[in-house]
Amino acid sequence: MKELNSIILLLLIVTYTNCSSQNQTIKFKTILEATKTCDKPSKFSKFIEPYGFCFEEKREMPTFTYYTHFKCGNTEIGLEEIRVNFSVSKDGSLNSSFLTKNEKMVSGFKKELEEFKFTETQENVDLSRKNAEWYVSVDFPGILILWEYNIDDNNKKVWHIGFVWNTTDN
Repeated sequence: MKELNSIILLLLIVTYTNCSSQNQTIKFKTILEATKTCDKPSKFSKFIEPYGFCFEEKREMPTFTYYTHFKCGNTEIGLEEIRVNFSVSKDGSLNSSFLTKNEKMVSGFKKELEEFKFTETQENVDLSRKNAEWYVSVDFPGILILWEYNIDDNNKKVWHIGFVWNTTDN
């Protein structure tokens, strides 16, 4: 009986450890950290795996290829979830992004944007994008942040927060 109790306790500890690591919250800083080491889709997938994200889809577009990740078990963002993308542009630049309808999460990302001293810029950016702002930080050279929102078919805001960097700048 004592051995059975020990086995059950061990299983509970392992389950708790696995579940708690899957419940880490992905943050703005998480993607800033990813830009230091992730120069391939597989590295990015491995980097965000501890946050409970699983690779979902690879899609080839005319100017880039992107790799979509959702919280494991999800396939859409809904009102609370987030999609994380990694893309490789034909020009060699790398991009990752958040896509979410979660206003509370976006508010937290905005605080981090300010915390890491990103300031709005209009240099070398696409000013034709509607509802978009661009940010740079001297503390993170080579990274350009796109902060925009769109309205979905249900008249809900969908935020797109993009991190653009180039492998030669890292």
